[in-house]
Amino acid sequence: MNHPLSDMMTNSMSKIRDMIDVNTVVGDPITTPGGVTIIPVTKVSIGYGGGGSDFAMKNMPANRDNPFGGGAGAGIKITPVAFLVIRGENVRMLPVAEPASTSVDRLTELLPDLLEKGERFDEVIAIGPLIMMKFVCLTTKEYGQKTVVSMNPIMIDGTGMCGGCRLTVGGEVKFACVDGPDFDGHLVDFDEAMSRSRIYAPFERHAYEEACNLFQKEVR
Repeated sequence: MNHPLSDMMTNSMSKIRDMIDVNTVVGDPITTPGGVTIIPVTKVSIGYGGGGSDFAMKNMPANRDNPFGGGAGAGIKITPVAFLVIRGENVRMLPVAEPASTSVDRLTELLPDLLEKGERFDEVIAIGPLIMMKFVCLTTKEYGQKTVVSMNPIMIDGTGMCGGCRLTVGGEVKFACVDGPDFDGHLVDFDEAMSRSRIYAPFERHAYEEACNLFQKEVR
């Protein structure tokens, strides 16, 4: 005779198998009137927990099984991942992305969609964080789309005296405040620019912690 805990877990897993099978991960094909076959692909996550215990009764004979109490629970999450689109001999996977959480994510998602649809622009202008402009340029370069970036984020005094806005454009040293701030985005070395922007971060943090008393004053 099996122990009740074993029977409980076996029954629970059997119910899970009834709900989840290979067709849950790779769904049934859907064929459109135009002859295109679409196959959904999903990710399945399963969480399971169970437990129990025997309870000894007072004055219970040694040759008798103790009463058992226990429970089990399971959770299943099914997340769409992609669609396989089959048209003749061509097979393409279309990912199902999670909703963009930041403006950078939304921009880098929207731009490729526009360019893939054949949209063409006189030029794309990117102004914002360096990391955002970098990925905009990587995207537009793939499609041969002219892109101009504004390097204002690395400028400090705007007079050409400090050299803080030095960057490399097309292999040449430039200064955003004197030679720019607008440059051909496909020629800007963004990795170097981002690296330079972090050079003084430790000094800035030290100065902030040592000299800034704004948050140390008692509010009355």
